[in-house]
Amino acid sequence: MESAAHEGLERLRVLLKGLKDDAQEAVGLLLAPSGYQTPYEAKPRSALVFASTGGDGVHFSLIPNEMTAPENWPVVMTVPMQFDRPNLVVGANLPEFLGLGLKVGYFVLEQLAYDFDGMIRLLDRNQTGDESEDAMASTLQAIAEAFSISPWREHRRRLQWLQQNYPQPVEN
Repeated sequence: MESAAHEGLERLRVLLKGLKDDAQEAVGLLLAPSGYQTPYEAKPRSALVFASTGGDGVHFSLIPNEMTAPENWPVVMTVPMQFDRPNLVVGANLPEFLGLGLKVGYFVLEQLAYDFDGMIRLLDRNQTGDESEDAMASTLQAIAEAFSISPWREHRRRLQWLQQNYPQPVEN
């Protein structure tokens, strides 16, 4: 199934296309064309890549499961330069994933793969990378409103639960 058939992903595409030209870059969520294939081998098998951060090959994918509706497919972040464990489940579904980045954007989430504890502290403090970045703040606000979501709480517990309760993605 193409990622275009995913209702939430289509809503995100429409939303971000309707915002300023720099909206995707401002939040680190550069949408990939439907059916995009990343050149990185670290991505999980059958992953449907829907976005990248724009840095170091980091990208986000939906993991199809024929037993669940597309709206319930988990989201995996792939950090190709983290050779030991490049894939991390970052949401049970698209809205939950979007909630993870509502305060800091999505570009910095890569740090979960390198400095999990440090990134958890940043997320728990609910700080953005740069408070003065209007494009980032307005884009994140638009995402929150469009999906009726709030930022996560208890980041450590939720991320650990996701890793324990979703099968670890198998690389290509």
